[in-house]
Amino acid sequence: MGEPLLAYDVVSRDLSEGSGRGNVRLRQLLALALARTCATEKANTILKELKDQGHADGETLGLLARTYKDLWKLVPDIEIGKLHLEAAYNLYFTAFQQAEQKKNADDGIYNGINAAALCQFLDRKKRQQPWLVKSKNCAIKGSE
Repeated sequence: MGEPLLAYDVVSRDLSEGSGRGNVRLRQLLALALARTCATEKANTILKELKDQGHADGETLGLLARTYKDLWKLVPDIEIGKLHLEAAYNLYFTAFQQAEQKKNADDGIYNGINAAALCQFLDRKKRQQPWLVKSKNCAIKGSE
């Protein structure tokens, strides 16, 4: 989606016309378009609703984690920002574990790399190395 505003218009129209109202993928795409246009809180709300409705797949969790990471960057308060960062890390970590169990390389790579990267900001460098190795192994298995 190179044009997030256009994507938002198309997806929101499809969702409002009724045929796509319950479509999880359309709601994920709507949230992604919102996140890419800096409507981070609205994207976060949509993704939290999806998760709460039982759609806690790697895509939903990864996108939700991305919104928390974006909120962390936007919040000037260090303590509140750290809560957003912790939420992002925990979601990436959970999505990575799920991907590993399901042998889903795509979700594993994206979520694993992001979990490892956030270790730097959370001062968990000792935990980072195993994530990078597992993510690399996941990428190799996925390309075979």
